[in-house]
Amino acid sequence: MTKFIAIVGLTGIVGLSLVTIFDILGRELFSVPIPGFSDVLDLSIVFSAAACFPASLAERHHVSVQFLGNIFPGRTGAALDLFGHTIALVVMALIAWQVSTHSISVFENEEVTWLLGVKIWPVWLLVSLIFIVCIVVQALVVVQMFLEVLHGEIPAEDAEEGNTDAHDYKHVPVRGGMGEDV
Repeated sequence: MTKFIAIVGLTGIVGLSLVTIFDILGRELFSVPIPGFSDVLDLSIVFSAAACFPASLAERHHVSVQFLGNIFPGRTGAALDLFGHTIALVVMALIAWQVSTHSISVFENEEVTWLLGVKIWPVWLLVSLIFIVCIVVQALVVVQMFLEVLHGEIPAEDAEEGNTDAHDYKHVPVRGGMGEDV
């Protein structure tokens, strides 16, 4: 489902890019811009950008800082990675809350676009729903990572390097200070 949402968002971004080119060409070459395009652009870009978040979170492709995970390999590094994903969950929840509050506000105030007079609350409602999906996806990632840390699993392809930011996990014994399994 997250990939479908991302495909819709990316298709929207590509479509907006093409229409922007046509608008610029029409404006510069023929002095005929697309009427109301800025209204459509403003609403569409918000939805299209938000639609890319759930797949990014599901695939663990969000921005993260790995220097502590590289200093502390194994279970400690994985625990630090879990902490980062938990922070991402909190941030997604805060964003969802603020976007939902904004959605309610534009609905109650019956806000419309500047040129075309189109109601904007449906777009903000969709964006709110996308961020609610983000919360669910990130919560699942946090639970999965917690179970991986609990069972001592680290990434299969990076087990030797101690990098914990990968997708395929397998059980690799985490060595203690004296070479014993922890």
